[in-house]
This record gives sequence, C-alpha cells and structure tokens, in this order.
Amino acid sequence: MPDIKGTTRAQTLFLRAFRKSATGPAPQDWPSVTVLRRWLRKPAFKTALDSLRETLRFQADFQLALGASQAVQELRSPASATFTPDEMKKRLDLLRHAHLRQRFPTEPRLASPATFKFRDQVQEIERYLETLREERDQNPPTDPDDQALNQVEERELLDQLHRLKSPHQRSNP
Repeated sequence: MPDIKGTTRAQTLFLRAFRKSATGPAPQDWPSVTVLRRWLRKPAFKTALDSLRETLRFQADFQLALGASQAVQELRSPASATFTPDEMKKRLDLLRHAHLRQRFPTEPRLASPATFKFRDQVQEIERYLETLREERDQNPPTDPDDQALNQVEERELLDQLHRLKSPHQRSNP
C-alpha cells in the first residue's frame, strides 16, 4: 500500500496503526516528543492526524447517541421499576452526556487520505488568489468594468475554494 501523499513512510505507518487497533499504536510505537513535534510541522501529517481525531470524535459521539437511545428504551420499559438506584443513575448520566453533546455540538471536519488529492488544487487556487490580490493592490483597476470582473473572479475562486475544503460538498466541485 503506498504512503499517504505528503507524509514519510514512518508517518504513514504511525497513522495506519490507528486503523489496526481501536486504542491506537502501542506505546513503544509512538514517536518521541521531538519527532512528533517535527512531524506536526508538516501540513500533510497534521491534516491526516486532525482527520483521524475528528473521525474518532465522530465515532465516540455516535456510540454515545446509541447508548443514550438504548438507555431511554430501558427507562421506558416496565423492567425499569426493578433498576437499582445505581443502575438508574448510570442510565441518567449517559442521557445527560448525550444531551450535552447535542447542546454543544462540534461540526466534524472529516477527511480521508483519499480526498487529499484536492490539496494541490486548493493550494493552486490560494496562490492564484494571492497573486490576484497583490496585483490589485499594486495596480488598482481604474475602469469600473475591470474592477467588477476582478471581484466576480475572486468571488468565484473563493466559492470554488470553499467547495473543495468542505467535506460535505466535495461530490460536486
């Protein structure tokens, strides 16, 4: 299997270790703090690690929602009358946690290495936008039509950039 684009072989092996074990890599398989700090300076590794963290957070939220649903069903059943106070407290605590996650949600920014192919396109658009803005600042257009065209072009590029960066809209860039 090829390395994740933009990462070294060691970084790829580290990231893929999370797929092999629910608890992640074994303690001896983690890089030293110095190496990990160096790896975190690399945009591709940081993006992959952020995506992994968001995926794990999404998984935990989903499992919490499933547990809360099951707790509600158990509390509504006639068997709930036989729950001990400790069993009742566990189910109610689970419902409180699920309620807090719903009340203060975090928008997942899920990405996968398969979608990293957009990174080059994003960087190209960002460079072009920067060049466009520098030219505009150095030589502001005097013709209102040119100015309007520049604004339309910049707005279209920003929209395209937003579509590429948004995981929910990647299917129709």
